[in-house]
Amino acid sequence: MPIVPQAMRTLYRQPLFLFAFLCSFAIHSNGQEYIKASYIDSEGTGWWKGLDMNGFSITAGKRESLKGKSFLDFQGVFSYQGADASLTTPSIGGSTYTYTADLSAFNFTFQPIVGYNITEKISVYAGPSLGASLWTSNETVTRNSDGASVTAFGAEATWHWGYGVGSTIKLSENWGLDFGWKHVEHSDFELFPGYENEYWHFGVYMEF
Repeated sequence: MPIVPQAMRTLYRQPLFLFAFLCSFAIHSNGQEYIKASYIDSEGTGWWKGLDMNGFSITAGKRESLKGKSFLDFQGVFSYQGADASLTTPSIGGSTYTYTADLSAFNFTFQPIVGYNITEKISVYAGPSLGASLWTSNETVTRNSDGASVTAFGAEATWHWGYGVGSTIKLSENWGLDFGWKHVEHSDFELFPGYENEYWHFGVYMEF
């Protein structure tokens, strides 16, 4: 189900803000810092089932060793998800309408994670997430009886939260693979319930 924003809101989106946001999680310390790039394969759930918004994410993190083989991981994540939505409405006043939209979500997320090293090369982890999102929508509504149409652009900010699990596989001293699953919910939009989705993420990370 597409979004029809009623208000124009913004997040601070200057490149310097994004750079500072990610790098703040990679300041040198006794922990292990890394950068990760991942593909997101998403599926809408609940009220939004059928609206799948795939995308990518860039993560900066720092892993601190705890007792034994366990560790604590702090991550800052920038992600993008997008979809082309289309809907034909039931009859309204004797006419049907076709709604199409190019939807995008830009997400900033903080994730504290607890994990365990099964071996020197394989680990598992789990934890919550919390962040903010900026949604944008290029929309067109067409009256099917005569082809009359209206086009508009909208934007709206939401909070989001969720939880997930994952695993890493170390390939070399500095490189490895990461994959996992997440469930994410957004706060309500102006006219519709908040977007819910589940997604698998697959990526490559570099330690430094």
